[in-house]
Amino acid sequence: MKTRILTWFLASAWLATSTGARGVEPEITLAVSLSPAGSFEATSKKITVKGGVVQIGESYQAEEVELDLASLKTGIALRDTHMRENYFETAKYPKAILRRGRGKDGRFTAELIIRNVAVPVQGTYKIEGGRIVTQFTTTLSAFKIRSANYMGVGVDDEVVVQMVYPLTSVARVGGKNNRSPASSH
Repeated sequence: MKTRILTWFLASAWLATSTGARGVEPEITLAVSLSPAGSFEATSKKITVKGGVVQIGESYQAEEVELDLASLKTGIALRDTHMRENYFETAKYPKAILRRGRGKDGRFTAELIIRNVAVPVQGTYKIEGGRIVTQFTTTLSAFKIRSANYMGVGVDDEVVVQMVYPLTSVARVGGKNNRSPASSH
């Protein structure tokens, strides 16, 4: 269940930065469903974008986005500990990494790496003022994360990841300045 949250975060993070533009802080949320009923969210603001997010014309790209997996919080300390130690194994695999994020016309693709397993992901994004909001779905089993079950309640394999982050970089194409909605910090 923790992995689902992380996966969602990383996919969304491909356009995130570690500090906010215009007061927008990056944040990732993993929406996890439980069976037979229920759900929870895991969130974090510990996102780092190496090389920044670049807008080129109508396209967006980010080369590498990292999430500190140990920073994910669900609001229940014991669940957080189990997520870190038993499922993400953050002592061995401390980061989730989103590589080669490319987006255009509201859709993006990237490669998500969790526990040294690389999986292609795709999702949607929208620009809202000085921020970008991304969303995608992935599965825990794709990253070889064992299923979580306690007293008859289990975590569904599919996790929805949403990320909100400031759009901060600009690129010059053909001599024109293609500005993102927010300025660089």
